[in-house]
Amino acid sequence: MVGLALKAGQLAVGAEAVASALGRHRAHLVVLAKDLSDGSRRRIERDAKDVPTLCLTETMERMGQALGRSKTGVAAVLDHHLAQAISRRQELLDGGEGGPSSRLER
Repeated sequence: MVGLALKAGQLAVGAEAVASALGRHRAHLVVLAKDLSDGSRRRIERDAKDVPTLCLTETMERMGQALGRSKTGVAAVLDHHLAQAISRRQELLDGGEGGPSSRLER
């Protein structure tokens, strides 16, 4: 689903792009890699305020590979409907508990 957002041009990838999307109130879901540094995580979560944040069990390297990059720890979904679909799918993958995903889909 995240890959679909990327193909649709509805995904900001990387800290600067996500910060810009959050500042312009365009982000509807923020996705974080499990090994994102604590400082970066706090900064993104602070900037996200009321935007849902999804923490994956994937590493920055794996997340980057799935998104066509060498490494990335953060992405933001810019389309409201895609963000809702990703959130719903995540809840199903986590057994309805809202925890981190066990996989990142292309």
